[in-house]
Amino acid sequence: MLKILMKLIDVLLLPKKLFANLSDKKWTLYLGIFFVGAVDIYVYIYENYKVLFLDKSTAGLISVLAAALIMLVVVGVLDVFLFSYPIYDFCEFLKKKFSKDDSERDGIFPDSGNASVIKVMKVYIIAHIPILPLGLFSNYIYFKISPEELTPMIIMFLIIIYGIIQIWFNGIIAYGVSTMYNARFDFSIVLFLTIFVWSYLEGIAIEYIINNWLLKLILQFSGV
Repeated sequence: MLKILMKLIDVLLLPKKLFANLSDKKWTLYLGIFFVGAVDIYVYIYENYKVLFLDKSTAGLISVLAAALIMLVVVGVLDVFLFSYPIYDFCEFLKKKFSKDDSERDGIFPDSGNASVIKVMKVYIIAHIPILPLGLFSNYIYFKISPEELTPMIIMFLIIIYGIIQIWFNGIIAYGVSTMYNARFDFSIVLFLTIFVWSYLEGIAIEYIINNWLLKLILQFSGV
């Protein structure tokens, strides 16, 4: 039964081998940052696409596209770095703290693992991939249904999907980071709770930056 559960976890939270084989190569990190930026801003671009892209001259369209590309890169860098560095520092702090006592270290961190901040960034990037279809589906429902059609049943359905996305997303990250540190299961639980809270707070910060700074900047480029 335990083996079946572990195999199920390895499927839902992605295989351990995937995380164990991550490298510090930077070109894949750059591609991942670009991907995360696109995931972060596509909703905002979709909400404002009429203002941004319709009835624009060629020069105006190029300006908007250039501004959108810059926004994508800036958001991707901010999101990946703001999330990953504190989580990496948190894990390193615990590893150094427990390394003072060999018995405690051997209990939680059997060996030093192969973690690095770049690999933590890649785990964060990879976690976006499995949840993307579910996120696109929930956003499609949200945008296609008018406010008058949002029944309590539909709202509850969207809330459930949102909850699944958050638990799944943060679970993948905690599983991946724990794998790189070869950490004990109880550390994974602590890490999941830490990541869940930090992901929520960091998401609020990114949303604020997009809405109050970057989106206003791109709307200025569109002539609004």
